[in-house]
Amino acid sequence: VNKMREGVNTYNGLRVFIDNFVKEDSVVAEIGSFSGESSVMFAEKAKKLYCIDPWDGEDAGNYGGAHMAISEVEKNFNERTESFQNIEKIKKLSDDAAADLEDGSIDILYIDGMHTYDQVKKDIKNYFTKVKRDGILGGHDYNLIIWGGVKDAIKETLGEPHFVFPDTSWAFQKEYFETLENFHVVYEGNTPFLHKWRLDEKGDQYDYHKT
Repeated sequence: VNKMREGVNTYNGLRVFIDNFVKEDSVVAEIGSFSGESSVMFAEKAKKLYCIDPWDGEDAGNYGGAHMAISEVEKNFNERTESFQNIEKIKKLSDDAAADLEDGSIDILYIDGMHTYDQVKKDIKNYFTKVKRDGILGGHDYNLIIWGGVKDAIKETLGEPHFVFPDTSWAFQKEYFETLENFHVVYEGNTPFLHKWRLDEKGDQYDYHKT
């Protein structure tokens, strides 16, 4: 098990997201791979993983304030992921990398790149068509005060997430969209019907699959 950076994707938190959505035949695109901790977790289960990150310039400051040179971060990523044949490294800004992926080619999109309001909105819009109709649009840092722009961008572009996980990962099931402008969620009472993870009345984890 890789030691995850404190305050970022904790192992147990991200594992809940992966266990719910990633299958052995899944194609995953991760925007913002940093030093590869979460990348390895995705790659251990997915068929294919695209790691999209410029590993350059001021973007390093949006990874949570890492206290190391971005060149060292990239070196760590390379060393951590070198044994995974299913990882394809795309060293580009996410704006530019979108052209490298075909529409409808991705099962799961995980956005954890530049944590600004404008960039998160661009990543959602640029990659929306890349995700299969029955795929997952998701990412990290929903509902954290320090990343308020992330939450605002998600809510204004997509709405309230269908799923929010313990590590603040978030997800939408694309089959319940028609377009970005025509978004709807199916509700059961006041609770999104498709939640696979939520708290029951006693505060214990509730598993959708057991009902």
